[in-house]
Amino acid sequence: MSLPAPPRRYDARYHEEVVLGDGTRVALRLVRPGDEQLILDGFAQLSEESRYRRFLGIKASLTAADLRYLTDCDGVDHLAIGATTNGHDGHPTGAGIARVIRLPDRRDTAEAAITVVDALQNRGLGKLLGERLIEAAREMGIDHFRIMILAGNEQARALIDEAAPLSLLKPAVEASEGSLTFEIELPEPAPPPAEPRWREAWRGLLAIAAKAYDITRSG
Repeated sequence: MSLPAPPRRYDARYHEEVVLGDGTRVALRLVRPGDEQLILDGFAQLSEESRYRRFLGIKASLTAADLRYLTDCDGVDHLAIGATTNGHDGHPTGAGIARVIRLPDRRDTAEAAITVVDALQNRGLGKLLGERLIEAAREMGIDHFRIMILAGNEQARALIDEAAPLSLLKPAVEASEGSLTFEIELPEPAPPPAEPRWREAWRGLLAIAAKAYDITRSG
C-alpha cells in the first residue's frame, strides 16, 4: 500500500509574515486570479532597467493577456509566490514575485524568475523569495531550474562555464541574441543544523547572474 503524499506547505492556505533585516514587514502568499492590481502596482515600481532585466527587453506596460497569464497559476505546473508590503494608504502593494513554470517536455525542470521592486532591492527580499521558491518547486516534483539572463558576449558564457564546477550551476544549455540560458540543480535540503546546500547554490546563482549582466552592460 502506497503512503499518502505529505501535505504541501505552498498551497492556497500558505501565508507568511516576514521581517527583513532592515525592519521592513513583508507578507508572502501564492499569487491567484484577482491579483491583477497588485501585479500592476509592483510593475509601476520597477525602473526601465529592472523591467529590461526581468523581461529581457523593453516592456513599457502589461497587457490584459499578460495579467491573465501572470495570475492564472494552477499550483501544479505554474506557481508564483507574491510579496506585499503595506502602502501609504494602509493597503497591500506589490513588492516582489518569485515564479516557476514547469517545462512541458521536462516535468522535473521549470523556468524560474524573481522580481523585486527597486525600492526593496538589496534588502534580502530576493534571497527570501528564492529560498521559498526552491522549497515550493521541490513540493511540485521539480529538481532543476532553467534560468535566462542577459548576455551579450563570450565573456558572459565563459563566466558561467568557469563558475559551474564551483556550485550546482550547469554550463549554458542554449544561447540566443542578448541572452544565455542555463540550469541550476536543486539538491535536497540538508537536515538542521547544517545549512541547506540550496542556499549556497542560490547565492551563487544570483552572483553569476549579476556579474553576467554587468559584463553585458560594459561589453
